[in-house]
Amino acid sequence: MPIDSSTLPVQLTCQSSFYTHIMEQCELSREMATQLERFMRTGEGDAVESLRQLEIMGVGLRERNMEALRQAPVSSADREENHRACLTMEAIQQQMRAISEEMEVLEMRADWHMLEMVVRMRHALDLLSNGFLKLLATPVDAIGEAEAIFAWRRAAEKSYRSAMVHLLQADAHAPSPDLQTSAGMRQVFHLFKRQEIYQLFRAVGLEIGKAGRFLHGIALQFT
Repeated sequence: MPIDSSTLPVQLTCQSSFYTHIMEQCELSREMATQLERFMRTGEGDAVESLRQLEIMGVGLRERNMEALRQAPVSSADREENHRACLTMEAIQQQMRAISEEMEVLEMRADWHMLEMVVRMRHALDLLSNGFLKLLATPVDAIGEAEAIFAWRRAAEKSYRSAMVHLLQADAHAPSPDLQTSAGMRQVFHLFKRQEIYQLFRAVGLEIGKAGRFLHGIALQFT
């Protein structure tokens, strides 16, 4: 049954309102993940522009949430935790936009590792958004989402390592590039750029893991 905010202490009511704000950041991140997946599957440039516009919206959400947090009557510890959550969601959005722009500039097509990573990432953001939604009604149930994010984070790390191994093995078996030619330089350049895309996906995973820990810590307070 939903929580009646009129029966809650002021501090808890403020926290519940802030969870709604964080959930909005999660939902925006989820939409960005959907657009990123669309770009990776189709190469459509308008998806990249959509990501840029969504990130701008994300900055507005973060500024609104930070202002609400500054005015909220919460403890210093809660304020600091909520502050970190805001910045974590913004970092996720920035990195997704960076992935799309890097790939667009390089005219790089997504490989199956990248597609696997973006689908996994969208699933994790679903879990995160659902977790913050549960904080508004049945907070203890959010523990399940948080623990699922921890499991996702371990799987995401394995996916990243698998992609790196595959990339390096493919490079080891390929003919050595002639660095005196433009084709050889492009081969090396794209190798490093593909590695950079994998690392950006890993960075997103680390930030989602941070958000999962924040969610878990809140939910435990209601056990």
